[in-house]
Amino acid sequence: MQMLEAQIELIMKKVEAPAVLAMRPYPPVDLPETWSQLGGLPILPAETDWPRASDGTPLHFLARIDCSELPEPRGALPDSGILQFFARLDEEMIWEGQAFDYSRVLYSATRAGRAVSPPADLPPIQGGQHTYDRGMRLPDEPQTRIYPSWPLTFKNIRTWPTEPSIDPRSGVTLAAYWEAVDRASAAEIVRSTGRPTNPLMQARWGEYEFNREGKRIVVLPQAARVHEKPPAALLSDGKFQTAEFPQAWIMVERIARAMTSLAGERIGRLRKTLQAGKKPTEDLDPEKLLTDLEHVTRQSLSWVGRAQSAGLDAAISEAEAKEYKDWLTHLAGDDRFEMTDVLSRGLKRGMSYAVKYCAGSRKAAALVPVAYMNRLEGEHAMISADIFAIEIAVPRWRINTTHHQLLGHAPTSQDIGVRTAKDILLLHLVSDTGVDFMFCDCGEIQFWINAKDLAAKRFDRVSANTQGG
Repeated sequence: MQMLEAQIELIMKKVEAPAVLAMRPYPPVDLPETWSQLGGLPILPAETDWPRASDGTPLHFLARIDCSELPEPRGALPDSGILQFFARLDEEMIWEGQAFDYSRVLYSATRAGRAVSPPADLPPIQGGQHTYDRGMRLPDEPQTRIYPSWPLTFKNIRTWPTEPSIDPRSGVTLAAYWEAVDRASAAEIVRSTGRPTNPLMQARWGEYEFNREGKRIVVLPQAARVHEKPPAALLSDGKFQTAEFPQAWIMVERIARAMTSLAGERIGRLRKTLQAGKKPTEDLDPEKLLTDLEHVTRQSLSWVGRAQSAGLDAAISEAEAKEYKDWLTHLAGDDRFEMTDVLSRGLKRGMSYAVKYCAGSRKAAALVPVAYMNRLEGEHAMISADIFAIEIAVPRWRINTTHHQLLGHAPTSQDIGVRTAKDILLLHLVSDTGVDFMFCDCGEIQFWINAKDLAAKRFDRVSANTQGG
C-alpha cells in the first residue's frame, strides 16, 4: 500500500499545475469590498454595449474578475484590468457554432464604467426554468434575468489533470489516482482557505418532531444571538443577548414567498384531482383543504406585501415578529400533512434564500443571525462527502470538490480537459446554489484562451464549453 501511494504521489507531483481558487466568502457577514463578483450587474465603460449574439440576442452576465485582486503567481493573466464573462443561458445550453454566439469575455484596462441594467430583450435565464422562478417567483412578477451577486476572493491552489499518462508498470490504476486527487483537491481547499468546511451541517427548521403533548409539529427557527459585538450584546450576567425569530423582514418575505409557491402547487394538484372526480385520501375533506390552502396563500401574500413595504433590509418589530411566528406556529401544528408540508418546505427554501440575499445587502446581513447562516453552510460548501459510501467495497468516504477556478487543470465532470497544449483555462464556473448557477445537469462552464491571445490580451477570441454533471 505504501509503495502504491508513493507511486501516486510521484505521478501527481509530475503533473500538478498552479491555479487560482475563486471563492465566495461564507457566511455573508462583513464581506470584503471587492470588484470581483459572481452575478449581479456588469460594469461597462460608456462606449461598451451589452454583448449580443450575431442574431442580436443579449447574453447573460456571469462574473467579473478584477485582475489586480488576484494573488501571485497568476500565470500569464494581466496584472490589472477587468474581465467580465457573459454567456447564452437558455434551457438546453447546447453551444454549437461560433463562440461569438454563446459566450463573450470583455476586458477593460481600468475600473472606469457604470453598473448597467440588462437590456429589455434579455431572455429569462434558462428559458424561465431558473431555480428562483420555479420555487420563489410570484405569478405577477417577471422571470429572472440576472443572477444574485456575491463577492469573490482568491487563493492559490494546486490542481491535477483528470487523465494523466500513467505507466502500467507502476501498478497505479486510474481509480486509485482519482481518489488521491479528490482528497488532495479537498486538502488544497482547506489549506488555502483555512476553513475545514463542514458539508454535513444541517438546519433543523422545517423538520418534524413531537412536542410535549406527543403531537407531531414542524420545527421553527429558534432564538439566536444578535450580531452586536460585546459589550453591547452582553447582558449584566455576562450572557449574550438573543433575539426571537424572525429578526429581519427579508426572512419574513422569503419564507412567505416560498409558501405561496408551494401552496399554489398543492392547490393546482388538488383541483386536478377534484376535477377528475377523485378524492385525495379517505380521511381528508378535500374541499376544506382547498379552502385552507387558498387561505394560507392569501396570508402568505399579505406578509410578502408587508415585508416589501417595510423594506427587506429592515429589522422587524417585536410585535410583528410575534404575530408572524404565531401564524407559523399555528400552521406547524396542523394535523394534515398537506398543510404542514407547505410550511416545512417553505421554511427550508425561504431561509436559504434569505441568507443568499445577505450577500448583496450588508444591512440585511447585519440582522440575520450568523447562527442561522452557519446552519446552512453545507449549501455553500466547496467540499462534499458521500457518507453513504461506507460499505465493504468502499471503506472510506468519497470526497470531492466543486469550486470556481482560474488557470490550472480543469476539474471536469465529463473529462473534456484541455483542447490543445496551447489552451489556457481562463475561468471555470460550476453549478453553485449560492448564486443559483445551474449549468446543464449540475455541470460547468469553462472559458478557454490561446496562450498567444492571452499574452496579447485578445479576449475577443475566447471560446467556451458546457458540461453536464
